[in-house]
Amino acid sequence: MLLGVGIDLVVITRALARPLAWERRLAWIKARPWNWRVAGWVALILMCVQLAVAGVYRTLSVLGWLRTDEPESVNALIHGLVFYTASLVILALILRSRAWTWSQAFGLQAQGLVRRLGAGMAFYAGILPLFFFAAVLSRLVMLIIGYPVTIQDVVLIFMEPQSLGTMLALLGLGVVVAPVAEEILFRGILLPLLMKRLGAGPAVILSSALFALIHFHVPSFFPLFVLATGLALAYIYTGS
Repeated sequence: MLLGVGIDLVVITRALARPLAWERRLAWIKARPWNWRVAGWVALILMCVQLAVAGVYRTLSVLGWLRTDEPESVNALIHGLVFYTASLVILALILRSRAWTWSQAFGLQAQGLVRRLGAGMAFYAGILPLFFFAAVLSRLVMLIIGYPVTIQDVVLIFMEPQSLGTMLALLGLGVVVAPVAEEILFRGILLPLLMKRLGAGPAVILSSALFALIHFHVPSFFPLFVLATGLALAYIYTGS
C-alpha cells in the first residue's frame, strides 16, 4: 500500500510538471485492428461456450455422473478452466485467421518485455490504494443505506476447506488464466472499439462499468469500477 501511494505521488507530480502526450497514446489504442463485426463473433462464440459448459455440467449432474459431494470450489475450478482456456484458444484462432499478430491486436511483444512487466507491476501497485479506498467507501455507503454487505461468491470459494492441489489450481485460475482472458476482452478488445465510437473518456467509463457489472455483486461494483478504470488508463499509457 505504501509503495502504491508513493507511485501515485510520483505519477501525479510528473504529470503536473510535464503533461503527457495523451493524443499520441490514444492513437495507439485506436489503431488496433478490432472492429464490431469480429468482436460480435467473439462475444457470440464465448456465449455459446458458456452455455455449452453449463449444459454439459447440468446434463452430467442429472444423469448422476458427477459426484454430489464435491465442494463448490472444484465445480468452479472445472467451469472456469474450461471457459477461460476456451476463450484464449478462440482468440488465438481468430487472430490467426485474420493474420493479426499479438502486437497488432494488443501491443504484446517480446521486445522490452522486462520493462513492460515492471511498468505493469508499478501501475498495479499504484491502483491498489485507490481500489482499497473505494472498497472502504463502498462498504460505508452500503451500511448507511442498509444494503446487506456480502462477500463475493468467488472469495467464498477460496475460503472453503480443500486440498492443496485444488487451492493451487484455483490460484492459477484466479491470478493468471481468468485475469489474462478478462484483460484481453475488456481492455484489449472492448476499450479500443468504444474509443473509436465514443472517444476516450466515455470508453473508459463504459468499459469499466461493464467490467464491474459482470461480477454480479453490488457491494463490489464501485471498487471494481475503480480497478478497471486504472487498468484502462495503464493500457492507454503503455500501449500494451
